[in-house]
Amino acid sequence: MPFFLGLDAGTTSMKAALFDLSGRMLAVAREEYALDTPRPAWVECDAEVYWSACCRVVRRVVAEAGIPAADVATIAISSQAETLV
Repeated sequence: MPFFLGLDAGTTSMKAALFDLSGRMLAVAREEYALDTPRPAWVECDAEVYWSACCRVVRRVVAEAGIPAADVATIAISSQAETLV
């Protein structure tokens, strides 16, 4: 059975949610991360921070739902501002 994964790369956290074909949410996970502020009015976040958080929340929702990862058929991604890394 195919499942749908939604990811949101936000300003301060990465979120993942897993849904079945009927749109029922099976699992949700969130992981916060810190932003770097090297200078006044500057905000940065290393791409590896986003990627690592993404991998962890995806693993958590797949495990919580108890489905094979190969059954994730579709991934939708949203992000804030320029978080298109």
